[in-house]
Amino acid sequence: MKRLSHKKTLELHVTDHCNLNCKSCSHYAPVADEYYISLEELEGYYNNIKNRGLIFFSTLRLMGGEPLLHPHITEIIELSRAYFSDINIVLVSNGIIIKEMPQKFWDACQRNNIIISVTKYPININYNNLMTFVKNKNIQMTFYGDNIIPNFRHIVLDVQGKQNPLQNYLVCRCGGIYLQLREGKIYSCPQSAYINIINKRFDMEFKHKNDDYLLLSQIKSIKEIKKYVLKPKSFCRYCDLKMMTWNNQWEISQCQKSEWL
Repeated sequence: MKRLSHKKTLELHVTDHCNLNCKSCSHYAPVADEYYISLEELEGYYNNIKNRGLIFFSTLRLMGGEPLLHPHITEIIELSRAYFSDINIVLVSNGIIIKEMPQKFWDACQRNNIIISVTKYPININYNNLMTFVKNKNIQMTFYGDNIIPNFRHIVLDVQGKQNPLQNYLVCRCGGIYLQLREGKIYSCPQSAYINIINKRFDMEFKHKNDDYLLLSQIKSIKEIKKYVLKPKSFCRYCDLKMMTWNNQWEISQCQKSEWL
């Protein structure tokens, strides 16, 4: 019922890499190659979604990685609002380089009603000062959670894939809610969408099956997406939720396999 009633969020990496690189990052940014989505690729996805009546989400989250690293983030903001006039568009950042952004970025954020969402980390940032800075630009800013993150969760992947997909999906907190758009496919969660980063970095062989994603170009209706959301995915066999821990001290990644496996 939560997956049916929740106002859907579509998350999209505009970059994979990051300038902070948290240990056990659920989007695998510390071990990702430098990557920037092209404007042509992005517009192709947006055009496919809008012109075929597939706007199933109420919020589009532009993220990574660190999205402010993208050299064309201003154009991405303009393009996103041009296609989606009636939804929330949220840019998710760690806040490190916000004050370095040029005026054209702030003009685009204001003109297109962009929300900036910053996650608080135990690093050298005065978040009250940052909030004041952004608000003085006439931009809405929120924090992802009220407090500085003292701990990080460790989502453990089972290399052998022996976990029960149904049991996992019943208790999963993000699968089917925070959908991911990646390379023309919609995935149920970031662990599935970006697993190729782990495969490449550590020479692993985590594999997708056909039920793990929807091909954007082949989706016929929003009803099809709703059906996809409700069903456990074959990829769920890789998440060992019994071994997942929440009270890991936040720190910078050392890019070790043990941070994810």
